[in-house]
Amino acid sequence: MDPFEQSNLTRTKLAFWLGQQLNPDTPLFHAPLGLIIPKRLDPSAFTAAFGKLVACSDVLRTVVALENGVPRQRALAHIEYTLDFVDFSAEADPYAAYCAWSDERCHILFDFHTRLFDSALVKLADEKYVWYFCQHHIICDLFSFLIAAQYMSMLYEKALDGSLDNVEAFPAFAAYIEEELANRGALGDPGQRAYWEDRLARGPDPISFYGRPVPRLVGAAHREDVDLGAKLSRQIRELAVSLTASAKSGHAAQFNIFAAILFAYLNRVCGVERPSLGMPFNNRRDDLRKQTVGVFMSVLPLSVDVEESDTLNSLIAKIGADASSILRNSAYFIHNLMHTQAHDVLVNGLFAPFPVFAGVLCDYHWPLFRNVLDPILLNFYVDPATGSFANAFIFNSAIFDDEMRRLLIHDYDRMAHSLLDNHDVPIRDIELVSDEDKHRLLFQWNATDTPFPDDKTIHQLFEAQAERT
Repeated sequence: MDPFEQSNLTRTKLAFWLGQQLNPDTPLFHAPLGLIIPKRLDPSAFTAAFGKLVACSDVLRTVVALENGVPRQRALAHIEYTLDFVDFSAEADPYAAYCAWSDERCHILFDFHTRLFDSALVKLADEKYVWYFCQHHIICDLFSFLIAAQYMSMLYEKALDGSLDNVEAFPAFAAYIEEELANRGALGDPGQRAYWEDRLARGPDPISFYGRPVPRLVGAAHREDVDLGAKLSRQIRELAVSLTASAKSGHAAQFNIFAAILFAYLNRVCGVERPSLGMPFNNRRDDLRKQTVGVFMSVLPLSVDVEESDTLNSLIAKIGADASSILRNSAYFIHNLMHTQAHDVLVNGLFAPFPVFAGVLCDYHWPLFRNVLDPILLNFYVDPATGSFANAFIFNSAIFDDEMRRLLIHDYDRMAHSLLDNHDVPIRDIELVSDEDKHRLLFQWNATDTPFPDDKTIHQLFEAQAERT
């Protein structure tokens, strides 16, 4: 039997474990996040609450080790860990000091045999703290952090009133592990298995950006945030409202719009007829999973055939149909094929709500991460400062140099404006070179006319040039 079939890791966890084993000295899959709490806190109560969070969450006590060559996970009965308390309030710029500290700390490698998280309470001012929580993705996803934050708020309140000992264990991630093992391989749905065998028989078309092939390499992450402005944001919101009924939710409609723009870009600029985008799926299908700390998230391969006659409307329709199809059949992929790399570009909408901690609305800090495996990740979100949508392009610097990054952002922007200005314009008719750039190419950069001295012969001009040089 394949040793991985003997593993009790979920397929999502196995994908992270395999990736980490291939890059043992690089913290590829760390998930650091800071919860900024604008409130005076009691560090002792917070520390006690965090200890209870770990004690009540089996996934936070999970470790992974090889047993007879097979990676296996188990939840320890107890983990010795004391939450750090760091005080930057006396610094000239406490927040900048915290950012520099967290950007370094989130790159400390985890030992899979002992603990897969790190945490600290950081003081920025008397009325402002940050809960720094870094976990390996093998035990968490973003939704898991939000659930943990809700539990921490409740536990902190109980620590203050002395009732912390009365809290019982939270829903165990072990129940999901048992569910996946019961649906693996031949035990899975045969119709879904046939669906994925047929779908994956044709992989995504090979992709290159501006003539450069895209290998799978670990590279330094380079992030560029691009504000889409008021006009594009209004157009996206208006279109999403009209699509919400068919897309089931406003967030799904927004995802389909951004995915359609990216599909059009990949077809026109990269010449790919069947691109494949990674579509994150939180995989919390019932109320119990929505209360469970752990990694349920999966990345499903979204693929459509893009034709030059396609428009924004037709692409959105294709994407909606394909997304519905893969979601209906997602269980088999998640339980059996999550370790299969079946997408070119990862697209993600950051829709995480701002959590409430101990009665106050909080904000996030995302520590800077240095390494990435995907060629490019496109995160889109609403900038709270402007209310506009923004794109966070995270480039793999092993593939994208400065000029390629500039070109991609420029061409994606032109594609977005053209498609959102006219939903029915065919992709083939979109002009990626702006009037300004066209004028520069045809006139400014081509302005090579010089006066010709018609009082001299060619021989005389040659001799004069020879004397000058």
